[in-house]
Amino acid sequence: MNRYIKAMEIGMANEQNGISYFELVKQIEKFQGYSFGKESELSFLFWFSQNFSRSDQKIKSTDIKNYRLVLDKKYGKTVADVNKGQMELAKKFLRYKYWLDGTASKQYLDYLELQESRIASTQARKQSNISIWIALVAIILSTALGAYSIYSSPKTPYDVKIIEDKTKNIKFEKENKQLKEKLYKAELLIKVLEKNDSLNLG
Repeated sequence: MNRYIKAMEIGMANEQNGISYFELVKQIEKFQGYSFGKESELSFLFWFSQNFSRSDQKIKSTDIKNYRLVLDKKYGKTVADVNKGQMELAKKFLRYKYWLDGTASKQYLDYLELQESRIASTQARKQSNISIWIALVAIILSTALGAYSIYSSPKTPYDVKIIEDKTKNIKFEKENKQLKEKLYKAELLIKVLEKNDSLNLG
């Protein structure tokens, strides 16, 4: 979060009682972990003048110009005695309480909605990826278990050799052949049913 978003957050938090420029700068510097430089504070003051106001007082460009004198003195530049009154006037105006403008409030609320949308989108993407991986693992396991059950089922010999007495009649040979065919068909049917069961279980 940058200093301007943080300033809007602080402004929203102080919408009942307002906040002075100096109080806001103090909180922003604490948030940043370092103090403003001269030019960065002037830039921030200009932004503040555009986004904070009070009903009877708006920061004008002359106030910003006068506050530049305050910063000049703060950073070691000599300021003429003539300008001291302007400096005090600028500091006086910046000690007043100001409130975040409606446009800036709307921008801050839009920012919050965008952040929430990003978080929701990221979570939805993660959930979607997890669901896809679970589906892939289920398909792979189902296929592997189906293949395993087909290849690991005991093999029944299809060509049954029957040693019998050659003197038996042809009728028994015919019945034997019919029984072999029925057995073969039954085994095929069993395999098909086993395969269907394994696919249904997967």
